[in-house]
Amino acid sequence: MMSEPLELERRLDHEEWIIEREVNIRLVAAGINELSEALPPSPLKIFLAQFSSLIVWVLVGAAIVSGLPQEWVETAAILTIVALNAIPGFVQGFRAERSLSALKQLSGGERDLGFLRLSGL
Repeated sequence: MMSEPLELERRLDHEEWIIEREVNIRLVAAGINELSEALPPSPLKIFLAQFSSLIVWVLVGAAIVSGLPQEWVETAAILTIVALNAIPGFVQGFRAERSLSALKQLSGGERDLGFLRLSGL
């Protein structure tokens, strides 16, 4: 009869083999588990995204309606508000994209954690 530590070690080695085999099967079937890297949006896309809100389009519609009877002061005021609203949103979005790319660079490459053993067996 085998001693208990030796039996436990043999059982863990067998489980490691089963896990490694399952990992290899899944690697062949599904490929590497990683997200594809998307290109960061261009500054133009970030700027144009500021005009995707419903309230912005309501204001643009109000500017058009106020421009029909040639109320140019009201039209200019509404369009100025829309433009002034887009500037801080663009700056915030642009800085967020720069921060995100800096964080990705800081995170570095892959990390090798080694093989994790199951505990409590």
